[in-house]
Amino acid sequence: MWKEPGRPLMTLTLAGALVLVGCDDSPTDPPLDPQPSAVEVIAESAALTYIGAETSLSAVVRDDTGAPIEGATVTWSSSEDAVVSVSTEGQATAVSSGSATITATSGTASGNVTLDVIQEPDSIAVSEEEILLVEIGATEQLEVTLLDAGGTPIEDAEITWSSSDEVVATVSEDGVVTAVGSGTAVVTAESGDHSATVEVQVQPAASIQMDPADLSLTSIGATGTVTATLRDAEGAAIVGVPLNWSSSDEDVVTVDADGTVEAIGVGTATISAGIGSIEGSTSVTVSQTADAIELTPAELTLVTAGATAQLTAVVMDAGGTEIEGAVATWTSSDPAVATVDSEGEVTAIANGTAVITAQSGEATATSTVTVDIDD
Repeated sequence: MWKEPGRPLMTLTLAGALVLVGCDDSPTDPPLDPQPSAVEVIAESAALTYIGAETSLSAVVRDDTGAPIEGATVTWSSSEDAVVSVSTEGQATAVSSGSATITATSGTASGNVTLDVIQEPDSIAVSEEEILLVEIGATEQLEVTLLDAGGTPIEDAEITWSSSDEVVATVSEDGVVTAVGSGTAVVTAESGDHSATVEVQVQPAASIQMDPADLSLTSIGATGTVTATLRDAEGAAIVGVPLNWSSSDEDVVTVDADGTVEAIGVGTATISAGIGSIEGSTSVTVSQTADAIELTPAELTLVTAGATAQLTAVVMDAGGTEIEGAVATWTSSDPAVATVDSEGEVTAIANGTAVITAQSGEATATSTVTVDIDD
């Protein structure tokens, strides 16, 4: 170290330096929330195989850096609510066959997924388990119900039909069975892995036996039963075949599907039972037999000799219906007291009591007549 001659040595030490940094008193802006830039929709399954099937959807919302935004609000919507509906929680439900686009929206960003509702067969049933055809060429339309796993019918499903023996019966692509010859065949309806069968018996009928051949009903409203037995060429009965019943005159008798005949009016009619060209018939006669007589008045008193009174007799059948034009026979138990003519007019003769009787067939009725002539 240099020093000036004659001067004492001085030492200068820089102990430190103070650096002051200025501070801005204005507040700092908080960082901005991330904004949705894209939405990714994830479906558990993109295919719904039955009506009512459900699948859960989830949405991942990302910002412009691709980072997921936790807790982002998502709104769900369906392009076809009639095909697939979606809840506010992203639960999608199949409503009908078709396709729908499900969209998840967050802010201005959205994403979507397409869901297809394609009903797959789960079970199949045919309208009949067995059918009997009694005429060659006779037909029967079979109907098929194809259900998905939810039990909803599958419309316009493709069905394949087949017959185990086309010499006995054939089946069309629409399920129409046609009798070809005597015997038994099995018709099968098939869709996918599911099938159902129908046993078809062909037994040609030759005649219809009616019992009774003639039937008489003796009152309006009376009923009777006619049975019809379908038989093949060998006389064997063919059971389980509904027949078509008819009356030649429903103003006389009617007949129901069970062969029950009811009398409507007096006369004769033919009851027929048939199928195809085969028919049987029974003749039914309706008449009215007197069963009761309503006689009025039931009692009367005459107080002068030669006085008259009219009795009225209404003749009825067993059903209580008046027999129009019925004739009653009139008698007096004591003509010395009172007489009665063929029209039911009573004439007082002398004091006493007489019983007037009206009779029609086996039916009778009486009226008591008292003659009390003042002396």
